[in-house]
Amino acid sequence: MAGTRRDTVAALVDQGLVSGLGFVGMLIIARAAGPEPFGIFVLAQGFIFLAASVQRGLVIKPMMAIGPQLGEGEREGYYRSLWCASTGLAGASALMLAGTSVGIGYIGGEPGWLSIALPLAAGAAGFVMQDFVRRRYLAREATAEALVSDIMAYGTRTTCLGTLAATGSLDAATALWAVAAGSAVAVAAEMAHDSRRPVDASVAGQEASAYVIRHWAMGKWLVATHIMQWINGRAPLYAAGMVMSSAAAGYMGAALNLVGTANVLMQAVENVVPVRAARILHERRATGLRAYVRRVTVLGGVPLAAVVILLALGGDIIMEWVYGAEYASYGFLVGLWGIYYLFQFLQRPAASALRAMETTHSVFLSNVFGTLVMLGATGVLLVDHGVGGATLAAVLGQAVVAGLLMRSYRSHARAA
Repeated sequence: MAGTRRDTVAALVDQGLVSGLGFVGMLIIARAAGPEPFGIFVLAQGFIFLAASVQRGLVIKPMMAIGPQLGEGEREGYYRSLWCASTGLAGASALMLAGTSVGIGYIGGEPGWLSIALPLAAGAAGFVMQDFVRRRYLAREATAEALVSDIMAYGTRTTCLGTLAATGSLDAATALWAVAAGSAVAVAAEMAHDSRRPVDASVAGQEASAYVIRHWAMGKWLVATHIMQWINGRAPLYAAGMVMSSAAAGYMGAALNLVGTANVLMQAVENVVPVRAARILHERRATGLRAYVRRVTVLGGVPLAAVVILLALGGDIIMEWVYGAEYASYGFLVGLWGIYYLFQFLQRPAASALRAMETTHSVFLSNVFGTLVMLGATGVLLVDHGVGGATLAAVLGQAVVAGLLMRSYRSHARAA
């Protein structure tokens, strides 16, 4: 019990570090670069998150569900065998996003995107690999090692951003280079650590081939789900950027970054709950899983709701104080993004339980319906209500997903 409590505290500290330094980094870019370059960075970062989402669906989330159920000897070989898969996905992501950036620059007539093609590719590859490194630690419940990795990655990134801002050279391209540099430091450290523990390549290959079918059975739905989630959360930002301006995406991203301070709890749950849910289902079956999901929902949802209310009440003041006068009139977005995050949190315990039961098609279908609602609402609300309408559309999509996931979880839990 004491070990479990220490792991939970370490996971919260780790996510607090990631969210805190992520918030500081976005703050530096927003203030030093201004709304237009910041908006380009927000949209470019969204593409990086899409690449990471594909990896999470194919590699990480199946790993978080399957790994804890394996025997100790089998488990280590399984974790190590996934390194090559993540390396391939990182390389493919870099090539695709570089091409996307060039295409937007030439076809879309956005010259700013031409200058970020190479740093976007480097940032995507680095972020995907560093995310795998930290999640592999968390799957092993080695939360202290995950914390050290994140200190290296986000500490380096924040230091680079601060230096660039102080020298007046911070823009979307240099900010992406800072992302790449931070990730590279953490990945290089993990590679050096792994090199001291030689692995039999034939054993790793056997482990990979043995689990590829099981990964695909879970991952095909999870990849589709993550793409739906990305569209559900990011489409309003891209719609505002295309219909209005990159600065509009910057204002939305600035408000979203503020609410990201409440993201600490939600992401800590995402890091811990899937592994615990899988183990509890294995050890105590459906009855134990139901009790665990209820406890996580209540213990996480109540404080998160309180934080969201406080942020919403002071939205205008906080936006001006944190970002400057240019952002002051967009404080109302803080409350809307807060509700968005609350609905996202309510999805997490139910989705983790469904993944533990390897019933991932339900997660996918819930996100499909939510995405359809969001897209329809964006088309209607953006034209008449601008960035507020686009953000409200994102909230409506998440509300639909949360409701459908909780309904599906209750149905499968009763049948288990």
